[in-house]
Parts: sequence; C-alpha cells; structure tokens
Amino acid sequence: MAVARKKLTEKQLSKILRESSLISARQLERASAKQQRTGYPLRQILLPQIPWGRIRRMLENEVTLPDGSPARVGDVLADAGWITRAQLEEARREEEETGRAVGQILLEQGVVSQEQLREAIRYHKRTGVSLWRSFINLDLAFPKQVSDALHTYNRFPFIYRADDEFSHLLVKEKLLSSEEVGRFLTEREERGISLVRLIAESDAVHPPELTAVVARLFALPIVDIASETLDPEALSVVPPEVIARLQILPFAREEKEVHVAMADPTVLPALQRMGTLVDLQFKAHVAGAGEIRRIIEEKLSRMRPQAEWTTAPCCSRHRPT
Repeated sequence: MAVARKKLTEKQLSKILRESSLISARQLERASAKQQRTGYPLRQILLPQIPWGRIRRMLENEVTLPDGSPARVGDVLADAGWITRAQLEEARREEEETGRAVGQILLEQGVVSQEQLREAIRYHKRTGVSLWRSFINLDLAFPKQVSDALHTYNRFPFIYRADDEFSHLLVKEKLLSSEEVGRFLTEREERGISLVRLIAESDAVHPPELTAVVARLFALPIVDIASETLDPEALSVVPPEVIARLQILPFAREEKEVHVAMADPTVLPALQRMGTLVDLQFKAHVAGAGEIRRIIEEKLSRMRPQAEWTTAPCCSRHRPT
C-alpha cells in the first residue's frame, strides 16, 4: 500500500485518527484545547493517551487521505512520526505470525482445508487485511472459531512460533542443510502437519540430536522413556486411539499432574484441552520419536480404553457442515 506523498497537517491527521476510531471526539476536543493553551504538538498530547495495543489493532485499517487516495493507518502514523517504521514493520511481522498460527490451528481443528488456508493467504496478500480476519471475510470460519483459535495461540504462543526457529536451529547446528529444510517446509505445507513432527517421523536427523534441539526450542526437559517404568494409572487417563494419533506416552502421574513423553510438543495444546475435561494438567517431556513409537506398539494392545474419553469433542476432528 502506497504511503502518503504529502505531509498531513495536524488538522488533517486529527480527522483521520478520529474517523479511524483511534481517538475519540472528546479526546480530540481536549487535546485541541490543551494545544491552544500550551502550543504543544498534538502528537505530544495525544500519543501518551493511546495504548500501543489499540494502535496495533488499527494499523492495517484503511483510511482515505485528503486527496482521496487510500492508505493504511500504520503508514499514516509512520509518515507523521507518531510511530517509527521499525515499530510498524515489527507489528506487521507479529500480525503475520499470529495470522499464520491461527490458520494452522484452524487447519489442525479441521475448520479449514489446506486449499482454504492458501486462499486466505492470497486474500491477505492482495488486500492487506490481516490473515486471521481473512478467514472471516471469506466465510471460511465463523468469528467464534477464529476467536477460539486466537485464544489458543495466546495460551501457547511458543508452539505456533516454532517452525522458523526450528528451521534456523537445524541449519545452525548443521543437522540439515538449508535445501533439506526447504524441502521439509514444502512437504509440511502439503501435509498440513508441524515441521517438528515431520522431521521426527522422517529419521532424517539422528534422534538424540533432534531430541536435544526440540527440548531446547520448547524449553522442556528430556526423558529417557526407554528406562522409565510406565505408570498404568497415567496410561489409563488417555485413550489408546489418542495416544496412537498424537504419538504421546503418559508415563507418570502425581495427583492431578500427568507426565507425558512426546517427540512433537506442538500437540500439547490439544492435550491440555483434553485435560480440562477431567481436571488434569499434562506436563510435557521430550523423547525420541522412534522410542515412543516402539513402546506404543508394544503396550497399545494392553492399554485399557476409557469410554468416557472416546466421544469427547476435543478428541475428534470436527468439520462444520
């Protein structure tokens, strides 16, 4: 989106800020009166009154400049010196990250398909509308579904920020080349699963080295699951089909806390949502995907199914009709 070519007067800028709901009529009235008394610029008077969170929410809103051309609030504020270009670009990067995380959550929940996610990304790039709003504008998801996805992201932001940092670590530690990571990223987009899980299942990286990188990335402890004595009570709280699908292994329980081994910590939000149904907290530990898979195959046939879990909404992938 092109930025304003001419510097706006304070009166023109005030009108734009008022029309964009960034400031109220009352705020503007008081600020104008103070400006007349003190001679201070409006920026100095008004900016401390506007929370940064509100500014960030408005940055991509479209406004009309005095010459009739469209512009984004963020560009107008940056041109006027109310915010810096660095602040604007950082906010836009974070907004993009949030939108992609929301898209990934909606994809995991079965609300949107991979093609619908691509459609929303194309719409976002074409219009400048934030990616998470794009799902609503295109009628791909209900507002509540997007709101719930945003809530999930806010609770587990580290999970959905993982792929870029994970890619960087793999290359930095020379576990994979940039080209290899690029191929995995392409496959991840096609399959719609996390990069961590994809690489863990591929055996492309030596398991102990991969486990160490994943543990560092998510700041989680490592467990040698092969040497653990599995607690039957811990195993019983998660149904076998969920254990197999998520490739997790509950191995110990301490009252309302269940310790779980996993190769891919991005499954933790789904696990925590299940825990709220039975008032349990799941504490994640990182282990090798191969060891988890081997133990699951050995133990799965002896795991006692829990009927009350099998029909829980959080354990199924619901697609709206």
